[in-house]
Amino acid sequence: MFGKKKPAPTAEPTGDKSSVFVSGTLVLGNVYSESGLVVQGGIKGDVFGNRVTVKPQGWIQGTLTCRELVIERGGVVDGDIKVIDDKTDQPRTSVEKKTGPEALPFNEASQGA
Repeated sequence: MFGKKKPAPTAEPTGDKSSVFVSGTLVLGNVYSESGLVVQGGIKGDVFGNRVTVKPQGWIQGTLTCRELVIERGGVVDGDIKVIDDKTDQPRTSVEKKTGPEALPFNEASQGA
């Protein structure tokens, strides 16, 4: 019972080389990842990654640039989003953050005020 050693846990149990920012983690600054990036905590800064997944409790405040993006329900990206095409290295999808009245789903002008 006590004589047998259990194998040490590996950092990559599934073979995936993703960096994971767990819930309760706050990163202040830019983040660069050549492989996958899983955001369960918060990042305040620009994010550059190959594959980025924002989990339900995760958030990014800054510009997000990546090749693949998944934002799960509840996950938040507060900033511009650029998804780059592998073949052209140009933005395939680009969403700019809106501020002010334009950011609201409706405004007074559309309500006939």
